[in-house]
Amino acid sequence: LSLQASNGTLQSEDRQEIALEMNTLASNIDAISKNTKFNGLGLFGKNGASTTSTTPPTTSTTPPTTSTTPPTTPPTAATSTSFQFQVGANSGETTSVTIQSMDSASLGLASLVKQVGSLAKGVQASFAASFAGTTALGKLDAAIKMVSDQRAQLGAAQNGLSHTVNSLEATTTNLSAANSRIKDVDMAQEMTSYTSSNILLQAATSMLSQANSMPQSVLTLLQNIG
Repeated sequence: LSLQASNGTLQSEDRQEIALEMNTLASNIDAISKNTKFNGLGLFGKNGASTTSTTPPTTSTTPPTTSTTPPTTPPTAATSTSFQFQVGANSGETTSVTIQSMDSASLGLASLVKQVGSLAKGVQASFAASFAGTTALGKLDAAIKMVSDQRAQLGAAQNGLSHTVNSLEATTTNLSAANSRIKDVDMAQEMTSYTSSNILLQAATSMLSQANSMPQSVLTLLQNIG
């Protein structure tokens, strides 16, 4: 729609319709962010431990230059929601997943929604100049990058949790098997097996002792003969 709006062959009325459609689509972002829930908790709301991270401004000695390239960086301040998961039996064995807010303000699209809304209300003279697609595309590219980065982080967190679950399942299986071997042991059979093994061990020890004494006996006999 931004590219379509930058088409010089469009009339002001055409851009009004595009502005209305973009305003509706951008407003749906807030609805999705608000209504996305799991187990009754809003994933993009403030149900977890909310933290705010702000990127400090950087100082540059480069002289200012004039450029028509739209900004493509995401917003410098974003509110995130952190969810903590217990992954072990002991305290402290936890992991956390942080989800950035995905409403239009956090994505840097609030001004875009406001601008489109004002365009839809009447003043269209500056639409071609101020909203000819370049500014909107820069903001949309930054928002798409932010969403893609968040998806990558969530994918990595999901894989990590899957590995943790598999490890816990293997540990549970091994503990259950060990517990079963201890509880289900047949004491009579085990004692019989132990006694039999002990008798065989003593017999083998006795035979080995006799075998070791035979060369000494032969040597003694030969000495006596000599």
